Amino acid sequence: MINRKHLFAVSLILMIFQPVMAKTESYYTGAKSGSLFQFHNRMTVNFHHYFYWCAQFSRSNREHPCLPLLSQDQKGALDTLMSWYQSNGANDKLHHMLFSDSKLTWLNASLLSSSKTEAILAPGIRTAFVRSLDIYKQTLWPKHELENMKWLKALQHKLEKYESGMVDNLASLLPSHTMGQQSVIVDIVYRAGNKGAYTSSRTSHVVINTAASDYQDWAAFEMLFHEYGHARGMAKHDQLRLALSKHLQHMNKGQHSTFWHAILFYTVGELTQHIAKLEGQDYRPYAFKNELFSRKWRHYKNIVRLAWGPYVDGRSSMNQAIQLTSALLKAI
Repeated sequence: MINRKHLFAVSLILMIFQPVMAKTESYYTGAKSGSLFQFHNRMTVNFHHYFYWCAQFSRSNREHPCLPLLSQDQKGALDTLMSWYQSNGANDKLHHMLFSDSKLTWLNASLLSSSKTEAILAPGIRTAFVRSLDIYKQTLWPKHELENMKWLKALQHKLEKYESGMVDNLASLLPSHTMGQQSVIVDIVYRAGNKGAYTSSRTSHVVINTAASDYQDWAAFEMLFHEYGHARGMAKHDQLRLALSKHLQHMNKGQHSTFWHAILFYTVGELTQHIAKLEGQDYRPYAFKNELFSRKWRHYKNIVRLAWGPYVDGRSSMNQAIQLTSALLKAI
């Protein structure tokens, strides 16, 4: 639990960061007027996620292969910041900072929202952050900014043609009071830690990486809408997830509490595959290409196809899909 006696107002943190951030924080809107996506390409957010990724995969807090070293003084700043990131959760390769209450998690929330949320950065860590951010600005940021924009340009071409139809389909299949009604802020980052993308419940931001090979082309389109589904269609209190949860509780099948996530992957993947076919391309949805239904969700593969395939195709109702899901889960 964070000790509130040691909390620093994020306004102070941002004031300290401001000299480095000036004229480097870029903001972009969606592909066209009325788009539900507000894209941000921000240096500080990119640095934070990139350094988090480096800290996760460095074998010790004395190694930082992802950032060039310019001087011994800068090396000291990198060492200090690397140690802080790792001691606050970055050394856990299995769990993302999103799912903790660490100082790193609160720093992440404050950088995403740029508002007065809580964060802890002691004076020495603040100094190390600013110095390391400056190294990033001088060396890697120009490349990362360019790569981010190339990725976004390719994605926007698809959004201009298919965003509206995709949103209409999702609003029909994953009904909620916010699906298709409220926009989301999307921070594009070169790296996003050990997850290619995530949606922060603390800030309602989507963060998505542009560097991973499995987040390119139609996969970028699918995973953007997958995260949009997290934010606007499959939250805990949305219709489909509530209905499914009730059935699972009635059956005493709490071990399948994440089945809704498999449904989200399947639904968005199938819709994306259909759209890609309109472009004459054979696209394999993310969950199948990355074998999620062959490994951790191997028991769900046939269930989503038998119960949710007809629902996505318009041949059954949500209630029928849930009823069939319940029957099939009983056999597991």
